[in-house]
Amino acid sequence: MSESLETLKTELERYGEASDAATNERARAMMNNNRMGTDKTIKLDPAKSVLKYRVGEEIKLKEADFMLLSSAFFAEIASKYL
Repeated sequence: MSESLETLKTELERYGEASDAATNERARAMMNNNRMGTDKTIKLDPAKSVLKYRVGEEIKLKEADFMLLSSAFFAEIASKYL
């Protein structure tokens, strides 16, 4: 392989590794390390939420939790559009 192709290959490998690292960091930040986060634009009232998580609590979704969330989601959709 020519030197210029070898250089390009090396640069692409470095770019791919850097991109993967940045993507993983963004994903971790978006997931908030499995903790219930807060947002200035959304007023959270745990008492009115389906799973009652408070800011800072660890989120552990079990099958029953998923069923509650999906039921609440489809009930909300039905109430608005049916």
